[in-house]
Amino acid sequence: MAAQNKVRLYRKPRKYLEKYSDGLMVICTSIPVTLIEGKYYGEQFLLRYSAWGFPNLARDPDYFGLYISYPIQSVRYFGVIDKIIDPAEGEHLVENFRDYDIYEKGDKLIMLENDLIIELDDEIPFKGNRVLNFRYTSLDRFIDAESTKDLW
Repeated sequence: MAAQNKVRLYRKPRKYLEKYSDGLMVICTSIPVTLIEGKYYGEQFLLRYSAWGFPNLARDPDYFGLYISYPIQSVRYFGVIDKIIDPAEGEHLVENFRDYDIYEKGDKLIMLENDLIIELDDEIPFKGNRVLNFRYTSLDRFIDAESTKDLW
């Protein structure tokens, strides 16, 4: 069994993120905190591993955001991406990653910088089209968004 990552979780307003330069951001979707059949999903995965799995990314984003689906329905978390790796080839703490039903060969693992995750004081609430999969935006749009409709 892999050791648990020491995730540092901070609560900050989005205005705090202005200290970072604008860049490409990926916003992934999640279910609320969940542990299913001994595997961590949703918020639990993020908070345990300071990572997100397993999108099949075509671009190389600088930042990460996590949208939590019903009943939360808002973007709750932010992180700076340290690296994006193939979980079959890189070092990481995700236990039995091949056992996750969402994992497919070629999918990536997004590793966040310095084991730092920011839980937003001012979450971005859902409005507009459903958020079904990961999508790209910019950090500036993320900071200024009044709802998810403003992200894209």
